Amino acid sequence: MTIHRTRTLPDMSLPRIVGSYIRLARVSTLPAPALATLMGGYLALRNSGVSRLPEPDQLVTLVSIACAALLLQAASNALNQICDFSIDVYAKPKRPLPMGEMGLTGAAVAAATCYACALLLAVMASDAKPETMGAFFAAGFATVIYSAPPLRLRRFDWIATLTHGLPTALMVVAGWSLWGALNVAAPWIIGGAALIFLLGATATKDFTDMDADEHFGVSSLPSKYGPDRATKIIVPFLFVPGLSVPALLLLPGGMSPAFDVTLMWILCGALMLWAFGMAVWLWNNGQTVREGKGVYQHVLMMTAAWFAGLLLAT
Repeated sequence: MTIHRTRTLPDMSLPRIVGSYIRLARVSTLPAPALATLMGGYLALRNSGVSRLPEPDQLVTLVSIACAALLLQAASNALNQICDFSIDVYAKPKRPLPMGEMGLTGAAVAAATCYACALLLAVMASDAKPETMGAFFAAGFATVIYSAPPLRLRRFDWIATLTHGLPTALMVVAGWSLWGALNVAAPWIIGGAALIFLLGATATKDFTDMDADEHFGVSSLPSKYGPDRATKIIVPFLFVPGLSVPALLLLPGGMSPAFDVTLMWILCGALMLWAFGMAVWLWNNGQTVREGKGVYQHVLMMTAAWFAGLLLAT
């Protein structure tokens, strides 16, 4: 008797394909850089004397530059998954590439398309303003050297988190540069605080990858220092967003007249309480079960909420 084996083919329906590319873009990471750019641009407008409601052409520019930042982040995420394919097969087998939902070529085309569209949109939104384009090109370059050989800086613990946080910080400057001069302190205070915050907080995502990182020769803060010490190192960084609020209100050039002081102090309190909750969660779980993914999702949400809060308080 002949036995016929049936082979299950992957679902190639249009909704499944679109869903795979959306997962490749990692939607949860997209709001923060988009809001950073939007907030930076709106803050510059307010500093220049514009009323709370921008003109239609200004609003189009703000939305366009935010979309450019979003596409740049999506491109970075796709490139990272291409370069991390071997690690993801081991540690994150349910991502689109290890699942076989798309090939490396398709992911590479998606990444290249998003990079090109991001830069083109930034050129159109800024009229190719050198300061804005410089920030975008620097951010794009940082995403490439973070993930791709030969540098692949994600292998080197502190350098990895610094490079990973740099694009978000630069998006604040990119948005501001549309209408503001770069010799003003405000965008650098916010962007610098974002960079310091992400320098430590980004490492929360690495608790779940400790075994894979060690296997593939990647040094992260949890794999380098162990979960206990890494937690002690990371926790202080979680409070940086909250501390940035009084810095903006009190430091010279922080643009305190442009902010609603009451809303700013409410934002400060909310961010500090959020950071405390994240610290407690990480302290209770990161050391025992190597589970940092939940905290990292809060890092992404806090970053977006921080920028949105500054936007609303302006």
